[in-house]
Amino acid sequence: MNKKIWRKIYWGVVILLILFAAVGIVNNIRDPDAAYSRLIDQYTYEYTEGVKGGATPRETLDLFVAAIEAGDIDEALLYIDPEQRQYYEADMREGLKNGNLQLVIDDLKRVDNGLESGNTRYEFYSTDPQTGSRFTYDLVYNDLANIWMFESI
Repeated sequence: MNKKIWRKIYWGVVILLILFAAVGIVNNIRDPDAAYSRLIDQYTYEYTEGVKGGATPRETLDLFVAAIEAGDIDEALLYIDPEQRQYYEADMREGLKNGNLQLVIDDLKRVDNGLESGNTRYEFYSTDPQTGSRFTYDLVYNDLANIWMFESI
């Protein structure tokens, strides 16, 4: 083919891409609520179907520990806030392999009563008997699923 035909094909493709982009922009301008609704639906799914927890912070703690003791990291991750899971998954899997996760289990079993902060936050505390180090485990109330889940461990 000669240069003129290739040039026409090139500009035809460029024009089509510009038109597709314009249609997408116009659709978002015309119906911004649809994009917002999709985000809300995704958030609602993640916080109702993709989570587990207990009716109380203590129940959540016990269920989380049971899942870890069973070696089921996938199950244990469901007790952690979906937005926070990514920060814990790799370490939990590695800790299961190298035995360091047992230290967390032991610490979680030493937890005494915690402290409620409002109706939606709860903190458990534990102290390492050898070093005196203090650890905090934060839970939040998921009002979409009516359960407590870990925010930080």
